[in-house]
Amino acid sequence: MKKIFTLSILTLALLCEIGAQESHLIIFSEDLNPFYAYLNGVKQNIEPQTNVKVTGLALQSYRLKVVHADETIPSLDKNIYFEPMGMANTIKITETKKGFKLRFFGQVPLSQSPVEYTEIPYHESAYEEVSSIAADVPEPPVIEDTQMNISLNVSTEMPTGANTSAESVNMNVNIDGINVGMDMNIIDAASNQTHGNMDVNMNVNEIITNINEAPLAAEPVSLGGCVSPVQDIKSIMAAIDDENFDEGKMIIAKQATSKKCLMVDQIKQIMDEFSFSENKLDFAKYGYKRCYNLDDYYQVNAAFDFSSDKEKLNDYINDQN
Repeated sequence: MKKIFTLSILTLALLCEIGAQESHLIIFSEDLNPFYAYLNGVKQNIEPQTNVKVTGLALQSYRLKVVHADETIPSLDKNIYFEPMGMANTIKITETKKGFKLRFFGQVPLSQSPVEYTEIPYHESAYEEVSSIAADVPEPPVIEDTQMNISLNVSTEMPTGANTSAESVNMNVNIDGINVGMDMNIIDAASNQTHGNMDVNMNVNEIITNINEAPLAAEPVSLGGCVSPVQDIKSIMAAIDDENFDEGKMIIAKQATSKKCLMVDQIKQIMDEFSFSENKLDFAKYGYKRCYNLDDYYQVNAAFDFSSDKEKLNDYINDQN
C-alpha cells in the first residue's frame, strides 16, 4: 500500500511538472474594440474578438502583435515573457493619453485560469498566408508615341530677272519607325523671291526605361549609429569596479560606452554591477540604442530582480519603436 501511495505522489508531481511547461495568454480590450492577435507573426483568431485566450504556449517569450478590426486604431506590439511558466498571463488593451497601449494585467496559476474565455490552442502556422514584401522587379519599358512638329520658313533673294516658275516638292521618308513628311513650295517668280515652306512631322516611338536608383546604404546595426561592438570590455569593467557606489558606476559606464556598441552579454555584465534595480533599469534603457545584436535584447531581462522592471523596459522599447 505504501508503494502505491508513493508511486501516486510521484505521478502527480510529474504531471504537475509537465503542466508547468506551458502557459496561457489572455488578451482583452478594455474598450471592447475587436482585434486579431498574432504571436511570433502567426495569426491566432480567425475572426476579430474583444478577448482572446491562447493556450499551449511552450516558449518563455513571444512577440505579440494586436491588429484592430477598426483600421483607425494603430497596431500594437509587445514582447511577452512568461515567468514563471505554468501561469495564465493577462494583457489588456487600454487607451492612454499617448494612444492605445498593451499593459500587463496580472497572472494566476493555470488551475485558476478564467473559463469564460474561448480557448484557442496556439497555432505555429498561420490560418492564412502572411503577406510578404515582394521583391523589387523593374517594370517593363513603357512605349509612348510622341509627335514632333517642326516648321521651317525659308526666304531667299534671287537675282533680278530670273525666270522661276512655281514648283512643289513632296517628300516622305520612313527611317526605323520615324516618319518624316516634307512639303516645299517655290512660288511667285515675279517678285524675284523664292519662298520655301517646309513642314516636318515626326512620329517617334520612344522607349522610356525605368532606371532604378542605386540601393540606399544599409542602416547601422544599432539604433544609435555604431557599427561594431566594443572589443575590450575588461578595461571598462575594471573602471566600473573601482567605484564604490552606483552613482559613480553609472557615470563611468555611460562615459566609457557613449560612442561604442555593446553586445547583449556586455550590457548584462554592466547591469550586474549596480546594487539597485532602478539603476539596472536605467542602464538597460541606455544600452538599448547602443546594442549591436538588438534581436537578442530580450536576454537582458535575466539581469532584473523584479518583473515590474521587465515591464517598464518593455514599455520603453515599445515607445522607441
